Amino acid sequence: MPTTVYAGTNAGVFKSTNGGGSWSAVNTGLTNYTSVRVVAIDPQTPATLYSVTQTSGVFKSTNGGGSWNAINTDLPTLDVRALAIDPQTPARLYAGTFGSGVFVFDDPQTAPTIGCVATPSTIWPPNGKRVVVTVSGTVTAGSQPIPAGGATFAVKDEYGEVQPSGSFGLGPGGSYSFGVSLIAARNGDDQDGRTYTIVVSARDAIGNAGSCSTVVTVPHDYGR
Repeated sequence: MPTTVYAGTNAGVFKSTNGGGSWSAVNTGLTNYTSVRVVAIDPQTPATLYSVTQTSGVFKSTNGGGSWNAINTDLPTLDVRALAIDPQTPARLYAGTFGSGVFVFDDPQTAPTIGCVATPSTIWPPNGKRVVVTVSGTVTAGSQPIPAGGATFAVKDEYGEVQPSGSFGLGPGGSYSFGVSLIAARNGDDQDGRTYTIVVSARDAIGNAGSCSTVVTVPHDYGR
């Protein structure tokens, strides 16, 4: 059962983090909040909220009510009476107005961004042994959070032989580090050496995706 609940009142929006045991006002950025008609919660990202005040239209918060911003562009009236979030596409909001009909707001979305680096980036000598390469970096969420299992990697071997894949966890600030076992070997006639391309990807709660790639090489000759 959720312990965080919100209430729209004649004194603004209030938030409880203990199932209603106590409440605190969360109205920073709301204008004319003497009457809050509606509070709607994104079903996939509960920290994203929408509210309607009696005279100032629709507002959005992405931090659980910590701050609010108006999103009234293209609304012909601020007299909004109802809100509904599309459960399949939470970035889409429907606003029912008094006398002007229903309007659709599609919240602009940004994909996650990823940084990645492989250490070492060159494997030597080519003795056929396995070498653990550390892949590290940071995944920065875009408009939506990254769910558990949403960060993955896949190795593309130039020879199509060693291609591990899987998921990894994110630490504070989206930092990550994991090991990938690769084989230190290349064909003797491969003058360019063997390349492993490690692709790191992240997909957020509604499917926005970002990726980064880093290359590990088994050279033909040392120093090349």
